[in-house]
Amino acid sequence: MPHSHYGSIITNTIISLALHLGMNVVAEGVEREEQLEYLREKGCHEAQGYLFRPPMPADEAAGVLARSIERRT
Repeated sequence: MPHSHYGSIITNTIISLALHLGMNVVAEGVEREEQLEYLREKGCHEAQGYLFRPPMPADEAAGVLARSIERRT
C-alpha cells in the first residue's frame, strides 16, 4: 500500500468513504509495521493480519472467542 501508487489511492478512498459514512474501518492482510503506521495515519481504526498473528485453525479460534465472551459476562 504505501509503496503502490494505485494501492494508496484505493486505500485512501475506502478509508475516507467509510469515515465519512460514520463506519468503523478494519484493514485486513497487514503484514508489516510500515503498513500499520500508514493505516493509522489515514484514520484506520483496526487491523488484522500476519503482523499480529498467523491464521489459526477454526477450533482454536472458537476457543479464543468463547474465552473472550466468558470474560465479558
